[in-house]
Amino acid sequence: VDTGAFVSASSAGQVLLWDTNQMAPVTCLQLTDTTILRSAAMSPTAEQHMLLATASSRSDIQLCHVASGSSTHTLVGHIGGVRAVAWSPVNPHSLVSGGDDGTIRVWDIRKSGSRACIAILSQ
Repeated sequence: VDTGAFVSASSAGQVLLWDTNQMAPVTCLQLTDTTILRSAAMSPTAEQHMLLATASSRSDIQLCHVASGSSTHTLVGHIGGVRAVAWSPVNPHSLVSGGDDGTIRVWDIRKSGSRACIAILSQ
């Protein structure tokens, strides 16, 4: 992954992919106009898949292909909104999320829907 890039999410439903060498956004994805985005994370293994995970006020996590801007699939399981998403630094198919329901969920992105949740941590 290019370390000269990062993503930002807006409450207007936009995700910007920034190039720090140009100090400007190079890609803008309009994911939704009805959901408040809270977090976005780019897969650290772009050579395998260029996926962007987004957390929002909705209870699901959207995975989008960066190059096309299209949604690849949805991860379902949180009750209430999703606060944050983060990719595993060692497993390219693992994603972790934290939700308003007080749970942390571990996902296998090779699956979709509720089947993708492989572990739930709660208080």
